Amino acid sequence: MRTRVLLATVSAVGAVLAASATLAAGSGRTASTTSATSAPVAYKVCVTRKTGAVRWVASSTKKCRSGESLYSWNQTGPAGPKGGGGLPGPMGSAGLPGAPGSAGPQGSPGPQGSPGPQGSPGPQGSPGPQGSPGPQGSPGPQGSPGPQGSPGPQGSPGPAGSRGPAPSLNALTTPLPTGATAYPIACVSSGTPIGGGYSLAAGDVTAGAKLVGSLPSPPNSWVLTFNQALATPGTGAVVCAY
Repeated sequence: MRTRVLLATVSAVGAVLAASATLAAGSGRTASTTSATSAPVAYKVCVTRKTGAVRWVASSTKKCRSGESLYSWNQTGPAGPKGGGGLPGPMGSAGLPGAPGSAGPQGSPGPQGSPGPQGSPGPQGSPGPQGSPGPQGSPGPQGSPGPQGSPGPQGSPGPAGSRGPAPSLNALTTPLPTGATAYPIACVSSGTPIGGGYSLAAGDVTAGAKLVGSLPSPPNSWVLTFNQALATPGTGAVVCAY
């Protein structure tokens, strides 16, 4: 005679749990799917705070039983592409001026005009032609760079990406040998573990054996941890998403 105790822990609230024949058969619920234009699918569970046991409830549920906590999450697509860069920041302050170059040589004076007859003073004559420019002076030393300008404002977020495909779920079981307290259960191939469960013999349950930890372990395992070593072989399970 064996006492069956099944616990399932869901690790990432943001994970997408879609229709799965295995999960629907285990929970007695009918799986559903949504199109890319329909409202997000909402999932709700009641989790016993003392033992961590999970109970699926209808999406319209607003309150769990005494001793339970209500959790919910939606089926969403991947994040949209990164938004464009913001506007450039203002120009930094100018560097210090370089040293002045050497003065060029004096230009040659223009030719002397012929003296005219003495008359009334005429208007002011135009200035003579400009002398030739002197040679280019050597450049001064490089000025220190100005301070960093303030960053520009944040660019607008990009459009939302299209809804990604729903993951496929698969439950794997494995024996739990005696004499240990921690049991890692791995997903095959590239599966991602999202929950775990177990079944213990009646003798271990009567002796006080209970689950004290149910967590994912990178890269693809789920670890069940008990408060004491098992005296009789049990069964462990992991739910994998592909």
